[in-house]
Amino acid sequence: MNTLSLLAIISSVVSISFGVFAIFRGRYKWFGLTFIILTSMLAISLSLSRNTVQKQQAEIAEMSEPIRKLEQFNNNYKNVTLDIESKEDDSMKFVCPLIVVKDMETSKLFYKNVLRQKVTLDFGGNVTLQGLALQMDYPDLVGISDLQIKHKSNDHELYFEEEDFDEFLSHLAQFEDIVYLHKEKEYPWGQRVVRFYDPDGHIIEVGESMESIFKRLHSKGMNAEQIAERTMHPIDFVKKYIK
Repeated sequence: MNTLSLLAIISSVVSISFGVFAIFRGRYKWFGLTFIILTSMLAISLSLSRNTVQKQQAEIAEMSEPIRKLEQFNNNYKNVTLDIESKEDDSMKFVCPLIVVKDMETSKLFYKNVLRQKVTLDFGGNVTLQGLALQMDYPDLVGISDLQIKHKSNDHELYFEEEDFDEFLSHLAQFEDIVYLHKEKEYPWGQRVVRFYDPDGHIIEVGESMESIFKRLHSKGMNAEQIAERTMHPIDFVKKYIK
């Protein structure tokens, strides 16, 4: 029981007792009735105030719950991260992404000629490149015959980097059938990229490596501090590449 509830009960008991006493005395009858009414109003007001306070406390608790959960998540995440870092040798090894293709020969030629990838394993319906696997007949592989494969879903991309980005743009221009998502663009941090589709509608991004960006900006007269600020990279990391 909180203070407001206790105060309301005590006030009501004392006041009603006094009012009843006044009524029975006869002389103070109207005064007693008035006192009882006013006291009852006070008790009701205190009760309403108590309900309001309880409601506000409940609302504050409800608003605080997401913050508490977020703090708990952050603490748990930090613990997990530290645990992973302390047991780096126990981490699961990621091998490569696998993308679904319709025509393996067409896809192999695209990745070999356009992106200069080498085939490391060729099983016919499954081909492994450098860090990437191509797969035909994916519904059969996973055992779901009515699995729908969405062409040009635009919900993922494969990212490649080039040290000599200008040379790659010249190389890419030789392939007239390339379907671009966009041609060369430069981001605020100085990186130039180009995005286009492979034969099955997977987005390919080819970007300028950050090391080559540091060198390019340095050749234009920017010092390490300016490059670090422009590229949003630590200055010590930048200095490794602009000696």
